[in-house]
Amino acid sequence: MSLRKMRAFGFYEFDADNLKKQIANAYRSIIGPGAEPIINEEGKRSIIGCVAPHAGYKFSGPVAAWTYKSLAEDGVPQSIILFGPSHEAYPGVALISQGEWETPFGNLEIDTELSEEILANTPIISDDKKAHSREHSLEVQMPFLYHLFGERINIVTISMGLSDIETCKEVGKGIAKSIKNLKKDAVVIASSDLTHYGPMYTFTPVESNKIEDILDWIHEKDGAIIDSILALDEEMLQKVSRDTTGCGVGPITSMLLTVKKLGATRSKLLKYATSFDIQPNEDAIVGYCSIILQK
Repeated sequence: MSLRKMRAFGFYEFDADNLKKQIANAYRSIIGPGAEPIINEEGKRSIIGCVAPHAGYKFSGPVAAWTYKSLAEDGVPQSIILFGPSHEAYPGVALISQGEWETPFGNLEIDTELSEEILANTPIISDDKKAHSREHSLEVQMPFLYHLFGERINIVTISMGLSDIETCKEVGKGIAKSIKNLKKDAVVIASSDLTHYGPMYTFTPVESNKIEDILDWIHEKDGAIIDSILALDEEMLQKVSRDTTGCGVGPITSMLLTVKKLGATRSKLLKYATSFDIQPNEDAIVGYCSIILQK
């Protein structure tokens, strides 16, 4: 069985004991939800879509913890489908249909049945390990998932190098059909950070040098993105994302289009913060959000 090994060095601890402490600290952080979650074995399973950030745990872990605490309280799904952007400029959309993803706690098994169904129903998606070889956006979600559910869940990992609306519509339609065909109890997670601002990202459109003005601008741009997600409006999401630097518009758009076909009607912002809230650095500021979508 093929194994996608850990490669996101520096994003999270590779030692299991240290990682457990790191995740606990994310939950307990003043920016996090305040406490580690307990799995609700009787959960009604209303959450079918989420957004979670994918920066280093030091920065985005407390915001991501809000997403995973909500999943724990909602019950145990069968499968988790993860959309992540390709930071390696992969020229397409691809999953890995067989094997496992390594985490410091143990391995998460790929849902081969669902992956193959998705490939059959979604011609634009290919089966290509190369799309995932060095990509961190999906990998950083794995330790949180294993920490919660262990080997009780299977995963489908989809890396997106394309983010246009037509691609996302085809992806959303095919994945929703596949979930329905197999009657899977699934959650779709879009892995995304929001605005990347500062000299480090060569993105400094605000004329003022005052940090208050810069943060106001970031909050405004991120707020427009968040509002479009909460409205389940993929067209508006695509529009408001054009003049900013969020890295997951394709994954979020595809997630929205998938869960709407699965009956999502409600949404909730659990947490928004920036890296500046955690470690002030005017050279590099990134926005993060935790959102759930429910049926």
